[in-house]
Amino acid sequence: METYSADFEQYLQFTHEKEHLLKIILETVNDKNVETVLDIGAGNGAISIPLSTHVKTLIAVERIPRFVQKLREAGLTTIEGIFPLVNVKGKFDLVLLSWSLNTSPEGFESFIKKAWEKVAPGGVLLIITYDDGGEWSHFMRELGLPLVDPNRLPFSILMEYFHTLGRVQHVSYEIPANAPSAEELVHAFAFVASGGNMILKEAFLARKEEAVALLNGRYSSRDGFSFPFRHEVIRIVKE
Repeated sequence: METYSADFEQYLQFTHEKEHLLKIILETVNDKNVETVLDIGAGNGAISIPLSTHVKTLIAVERIPRFVQKLREAGLTTIEGIFPLVNVKGKFDLVLLSWSLNTSPEGFESFIKKAWEKVAPGGVLLIITYDDGGEWSHFMRELGLPLVDPNRLPFSILMEYFHTLGRVQHVSYEIPANAPSAEELVHAFAFVASGGNMILKEAFLARKEEAVALLNGRYSSRDGFSFPFRHEVIRIVKE
């Protein structure tokens, strides 16, 4: 877990994605007059801590002890554990899954059903995830490496299921990761490539030269290097 949290925070040094995603989430908060939020997989609080100042109640669910401590020190009510195994009482105007959706064939349906149960009538399930056909997936394929979750359900299957729940709104946002050098960007990418798995991290860094060559050939700019990460934002309204 320490490797995951350290790599995660290193990656965040090269992107403003949390600030951008917070603005996107706040659009829903303001549009739907959200007062209560359940943030499943709150991470280091980069979104949940500032989000909590815009609502009456925010409950965070987080499994990594270091992040749990940080959330609690910031004053957030935090349930330590893995959703949906933890006990979360009540229903919420907004249930947030920011890069925390279980997309495995064996876990997806039970996970999403439990999250949907937590949404109050008129509320929103807000999911931020990625499309397996995006730029990062192509980058990893060119390196001959698997994704962190190679067995995840295809994005098209996820979307089909979402439409069975309620009214769906889907928007894609491109938020870049930037660095002065290709080498720095590759080391930042180690988090995205591994998700804290040391074997996957070592396999990715073993392809460092190839990754640097790809960045030099395709993602260089006047100010350094910029890689476009696409975020799929799905809002499902419970009517």
